[in-house]
Amino acid sequence: MVWTAYDYFKKIASIPHGSTFEAKLSDYLCEFAKAHSLDYKRDDIDNVIIYKEAAQGYEKAEPLILQAHIDMVLEKEAGVSKDLSKEAIEIYEEDGFLKARGTTLGADDGTGVAYMLSILADKEAKHPFLECIFTVREEIGLIGALHLKSDDIKADRMISLDGGGEIKTIASSAGGCRLKAIKEMSSINKTMPSYELVIKGLKGGHSGGEIDKERGNAIMIAFRVLKRLLDNDDVYLKKIQGGAKDNAIPRACRIEFGYSQDPLAVISELIKNIKREYAQSDEDLDIVINKIADSDNFFDEKSSRDLIKALFVVPNGVIRKSPDIKDLVLTSLNVGIIDTLAEKVEVTISLRSALNSELEYLKDRITALLEGYMFKVAGDSFYPPFERVKDSKMREIMKEVIFDVYQKELLVADTHGGTECGVFKKLNPALDIISFGPLSYDIHTPKERLDIASFKRSEAVLKEIIRRCK
Repeated sequence: MVWTAYDYFKKIASIPHGSTFEAKLSDYLCEFAKAHSLDYKRDDIDNVIIYKEAAQGYEKAEPLILQAHIDMVLEKEAGVSKDLSKEAIEIYEEDGFLKARGTTLGADDGTGVAYMLSILADKEAKHPFLECIFTVREEIGLIGALHLKSDDIKADRMISLDGGGEIKTIASSAGGCRLKAIKEMSSINKTMPSYELVIKGLKGGHSGGEIDKERGNAIMIAFRVLKRLLDNDDVYLKKIQGGAKDNAIPRACRIEFGYSQDPLAVISELIKNIKREYAQSDEDLDIVINKIADSDNFFDEKSSRDLIKALFVVPNGVIRKSPDIKDLVLTSLNVGIIDTLAEKVEVTISLRSALNSELEYLKDRITALLEGYMFKVAGDSFYPPFERVKDSKMREIMKEVIFDVYQKELLVADTHGGTECGVFKKLNPALDIISFGPLSYDIHTPKERLDIASFKRSEAVLKEIIRRCK
């Protein structure tokens, strides 16, 4: 039996492969290469490159890179006990979509990985020499791609299989970085009535692709509520947890705190107003205050006040849109994670911009603000933007195929999401890059779904694009 990309996707889904947990999937890729007598190499962080000789008639064609990342964002609904670092997701078909029960699906970028395996296994496929690059840790800062060396890039043309929309290709994407901000907190022994603030029911989404949809950020909403409480009386924070991934808009946040008054009497009107504000973008938003067992151990008044004020004033969301390209976000940030670690609070923020200078400015601005509230701030996971080029032979090939198959014009788009294309372009400035992929929705959330018909159609379209790369 010859496996299709759909078969390979189901196999991939059966192997846990969240960011930093890709080793088992890398093992599978290496075993796949051996089983198909293909040369391959694996580096020290589990990137895998598999090579396939040119098909008959393509011996003199320029080599071609196919590229996808093998990690996925691990998000799950409240109440799902599955340990996604060790346990496989459970996929199912419904109404023409492939979904996962209570978790992310990993179509980003399991579809690209599956396409590459299908092509590598297809003995009848027509193609030039193929260099199939499977990268790791893309979702936490393009770490796998940034670990590659220029010697790993053998070709001057490439198809990125992480993004598209069936008849769409990405011509440019944002660069970005991650900020880690840590604040030392002082404790106090003081018996106080204790409460929990719970923000839930938000849609969340990709902090690049969905940042312009004005969806609620659970962390920002939580600290807006806390600031109103602080305006009326001292708040003593205790335990804070919000968000799961810096590149996913936080869907939930939970904070334990001490307060001498009835907090609902102070914020009931604010809760109504916030729900009204998000009635269109997050209709299921819920803001709950529960009484919990009284505690005698909190962060002290000053530490709590400074933290609340810092998270109340830190910017979040769209900073600036492009003056040239309609609706394209130029610069943004996402306050993605907050967590208490013993006597510390750690905040992780994802910054994005199509301009390196503006990214640096935003990083300096956030750092200066948070340092004023006694945070220690450090940046990491810097990755370059992928800048649009006017002329592209690969884009012309894709344009012809899309028109022949669909009788439609190729859509050439720009995205605020980060892609590995900029990293590859920096390794080899001569690379001619297009992106391609099927239709999928609500990525990075447990509502993620893959259009099965689009996925299957796109496999044939991809093979035709490659066939024309002579």
